[in-house]
Amino acid sequence: IAKLFIMSFWRKEFLFLKALNFMAFVALGCTAPFMPILYRSKGLSASQIGILLGVTPFVNFGAGTLCATYADKTQRHRLVMLVGIAGSAMSFLFLPFLFSFSSLLCFACIQCVFYSPVLPMLDSFVMQILGEHKTLYGQQRLFGAIGWGAISPLVGSLADLSSLNVTVVCQAISSAVFFALVVYLPPSLLVPHTDLKKDSGPALSFSQKLHATLLDRSVQLFLLTMCLVGIGLAVIYNFLFIFMEVYLHASRTLMGVTITFTVLIELPSFYWGKPLLERFGSRKLIIFGHVCYLIRVMSYQLVTRAWMMLPVEVLHGAVFTSIWLGGMDHISSLTPIGLEATGITLMSKTLDGIGSGIGSILGGLIYDSFGVYTLFRAACGAVFVSLFIFWFSQDSNPLRTKAALVPTEEEVELVTEPPSDGLFLSNESLDVSDSVEAVIPVTQR
Repeated sequence: IAKLFIMSFWRKEFLFLKALNFMAFVALGCTAPFMPILYRSKGLSASQIGILLGVTPFVNFGAGTLCATYADKTQRHRLVMLVGIAGSAMSFLFLPFLFSFSSLLCFACIQCVFYSPVLPMLDSFVMQILGEHKTLYGQQRLFGAIGWGAISPLVGSLADLSSLNVTVVCQAISSAVFFALVVYLPPSLLVPHTDLKKDSGPALSFSQKLHATLLDRSVQLFLLTMCLVGIGLAVIYNFLFIFMEVYLHASRTLMGVTITFTVLIELPSFYWGKPLLERFGSRKLIIFGHVCYLIRVMSYQLVTRAWMMLPVEVLHGAVFTSIWLGGMDHISSLTPIGLEATGITLMSKTLDGIGSGIGSILGGLIYDSFGVYTLFRAACGAVFVSLFIFWFSQDSNPLRTKAALVPTEEEVELVTEPPSDGLFLSNESLDVSDSVEAVIPVTQR
């Protein structure tokens, strides 16, 4: 079994997915970790930085969702992704010449509009190409972690030797390579695969499927959980380097090295993502990620030297991979055929869109008013509430499988023939124009 699993890692048709993930996160890692201290170098306060980093996730959510919906409806996923990569890279070229808060806010919003669909489109490509091998998603995504962890210390060292503007140059070069890979993505890889949970059902329009999905209570509860987790993660992403620079007097090189340490657990976790999901299930993985977050952030209050951040940041791999792998498995099981990119975008943009926006804005205000340690405790509170909701909500169970949705005999009596696949009712007597009743699982009515 282990030999077959390792062989699947190097399957030829999946190598392109690994290259895409690697370059996507190399480009992202050139600028994203350093944006808070780059804004601070331009003379902005913590509250202003919080607003910049908090408004853009809301833009990210709106623009990303609209772009994903357009891509799913028109099947122009590659075009949307290419426009996003090019527009984002060109926006960054103006950053070294901007200094006022208003100009930086305009830059952040424009850049965010372009980049918002890129990563969800990438995940959609990966899930589509994997087909029935969706549990191998982690093996492809781990190359993103490699790219993220490898480029950050290099860029940090270059920033120490020159200036933070070098991040823009590195981002432009890596984005060009990423753009070229997407252009040459083999069309043969994008042939749709059969998915057992989506094999048959009533002929519903795109809007009917979307409406029914958004009304699903389990989807709503899960998105609420992701929003609260996003609030907690935003505190780390946006204020940790400021904390290290102001309180611990860390160099930018050390800041970059902490990014490398964050992927030490992330790499093996993504590689063994399939056995982890099969052994523990999505629910346990997501709960484990919550617990690791609480331990990680509470440990910040014990750190007195900059180097002490390195072992603490190793926990990031456990936090991110557990929540992301579990979340991807969950949202994939909930979205009907034709809404793959939309479902992934909803989860992603709730986590790093709405949640990140709220966390960034409130984080900046709490930082300026009460200090960084109060901010860390508030972040732990948000994630604890998320854990509480997820733990006690039966409908948020990510182990929602085909077998679990097969209706009982009493439920079958509601229709004239049994469900075709356990998820969507296939019943000629139902009025398909009544979209919500036709799509929502019997067990959720």
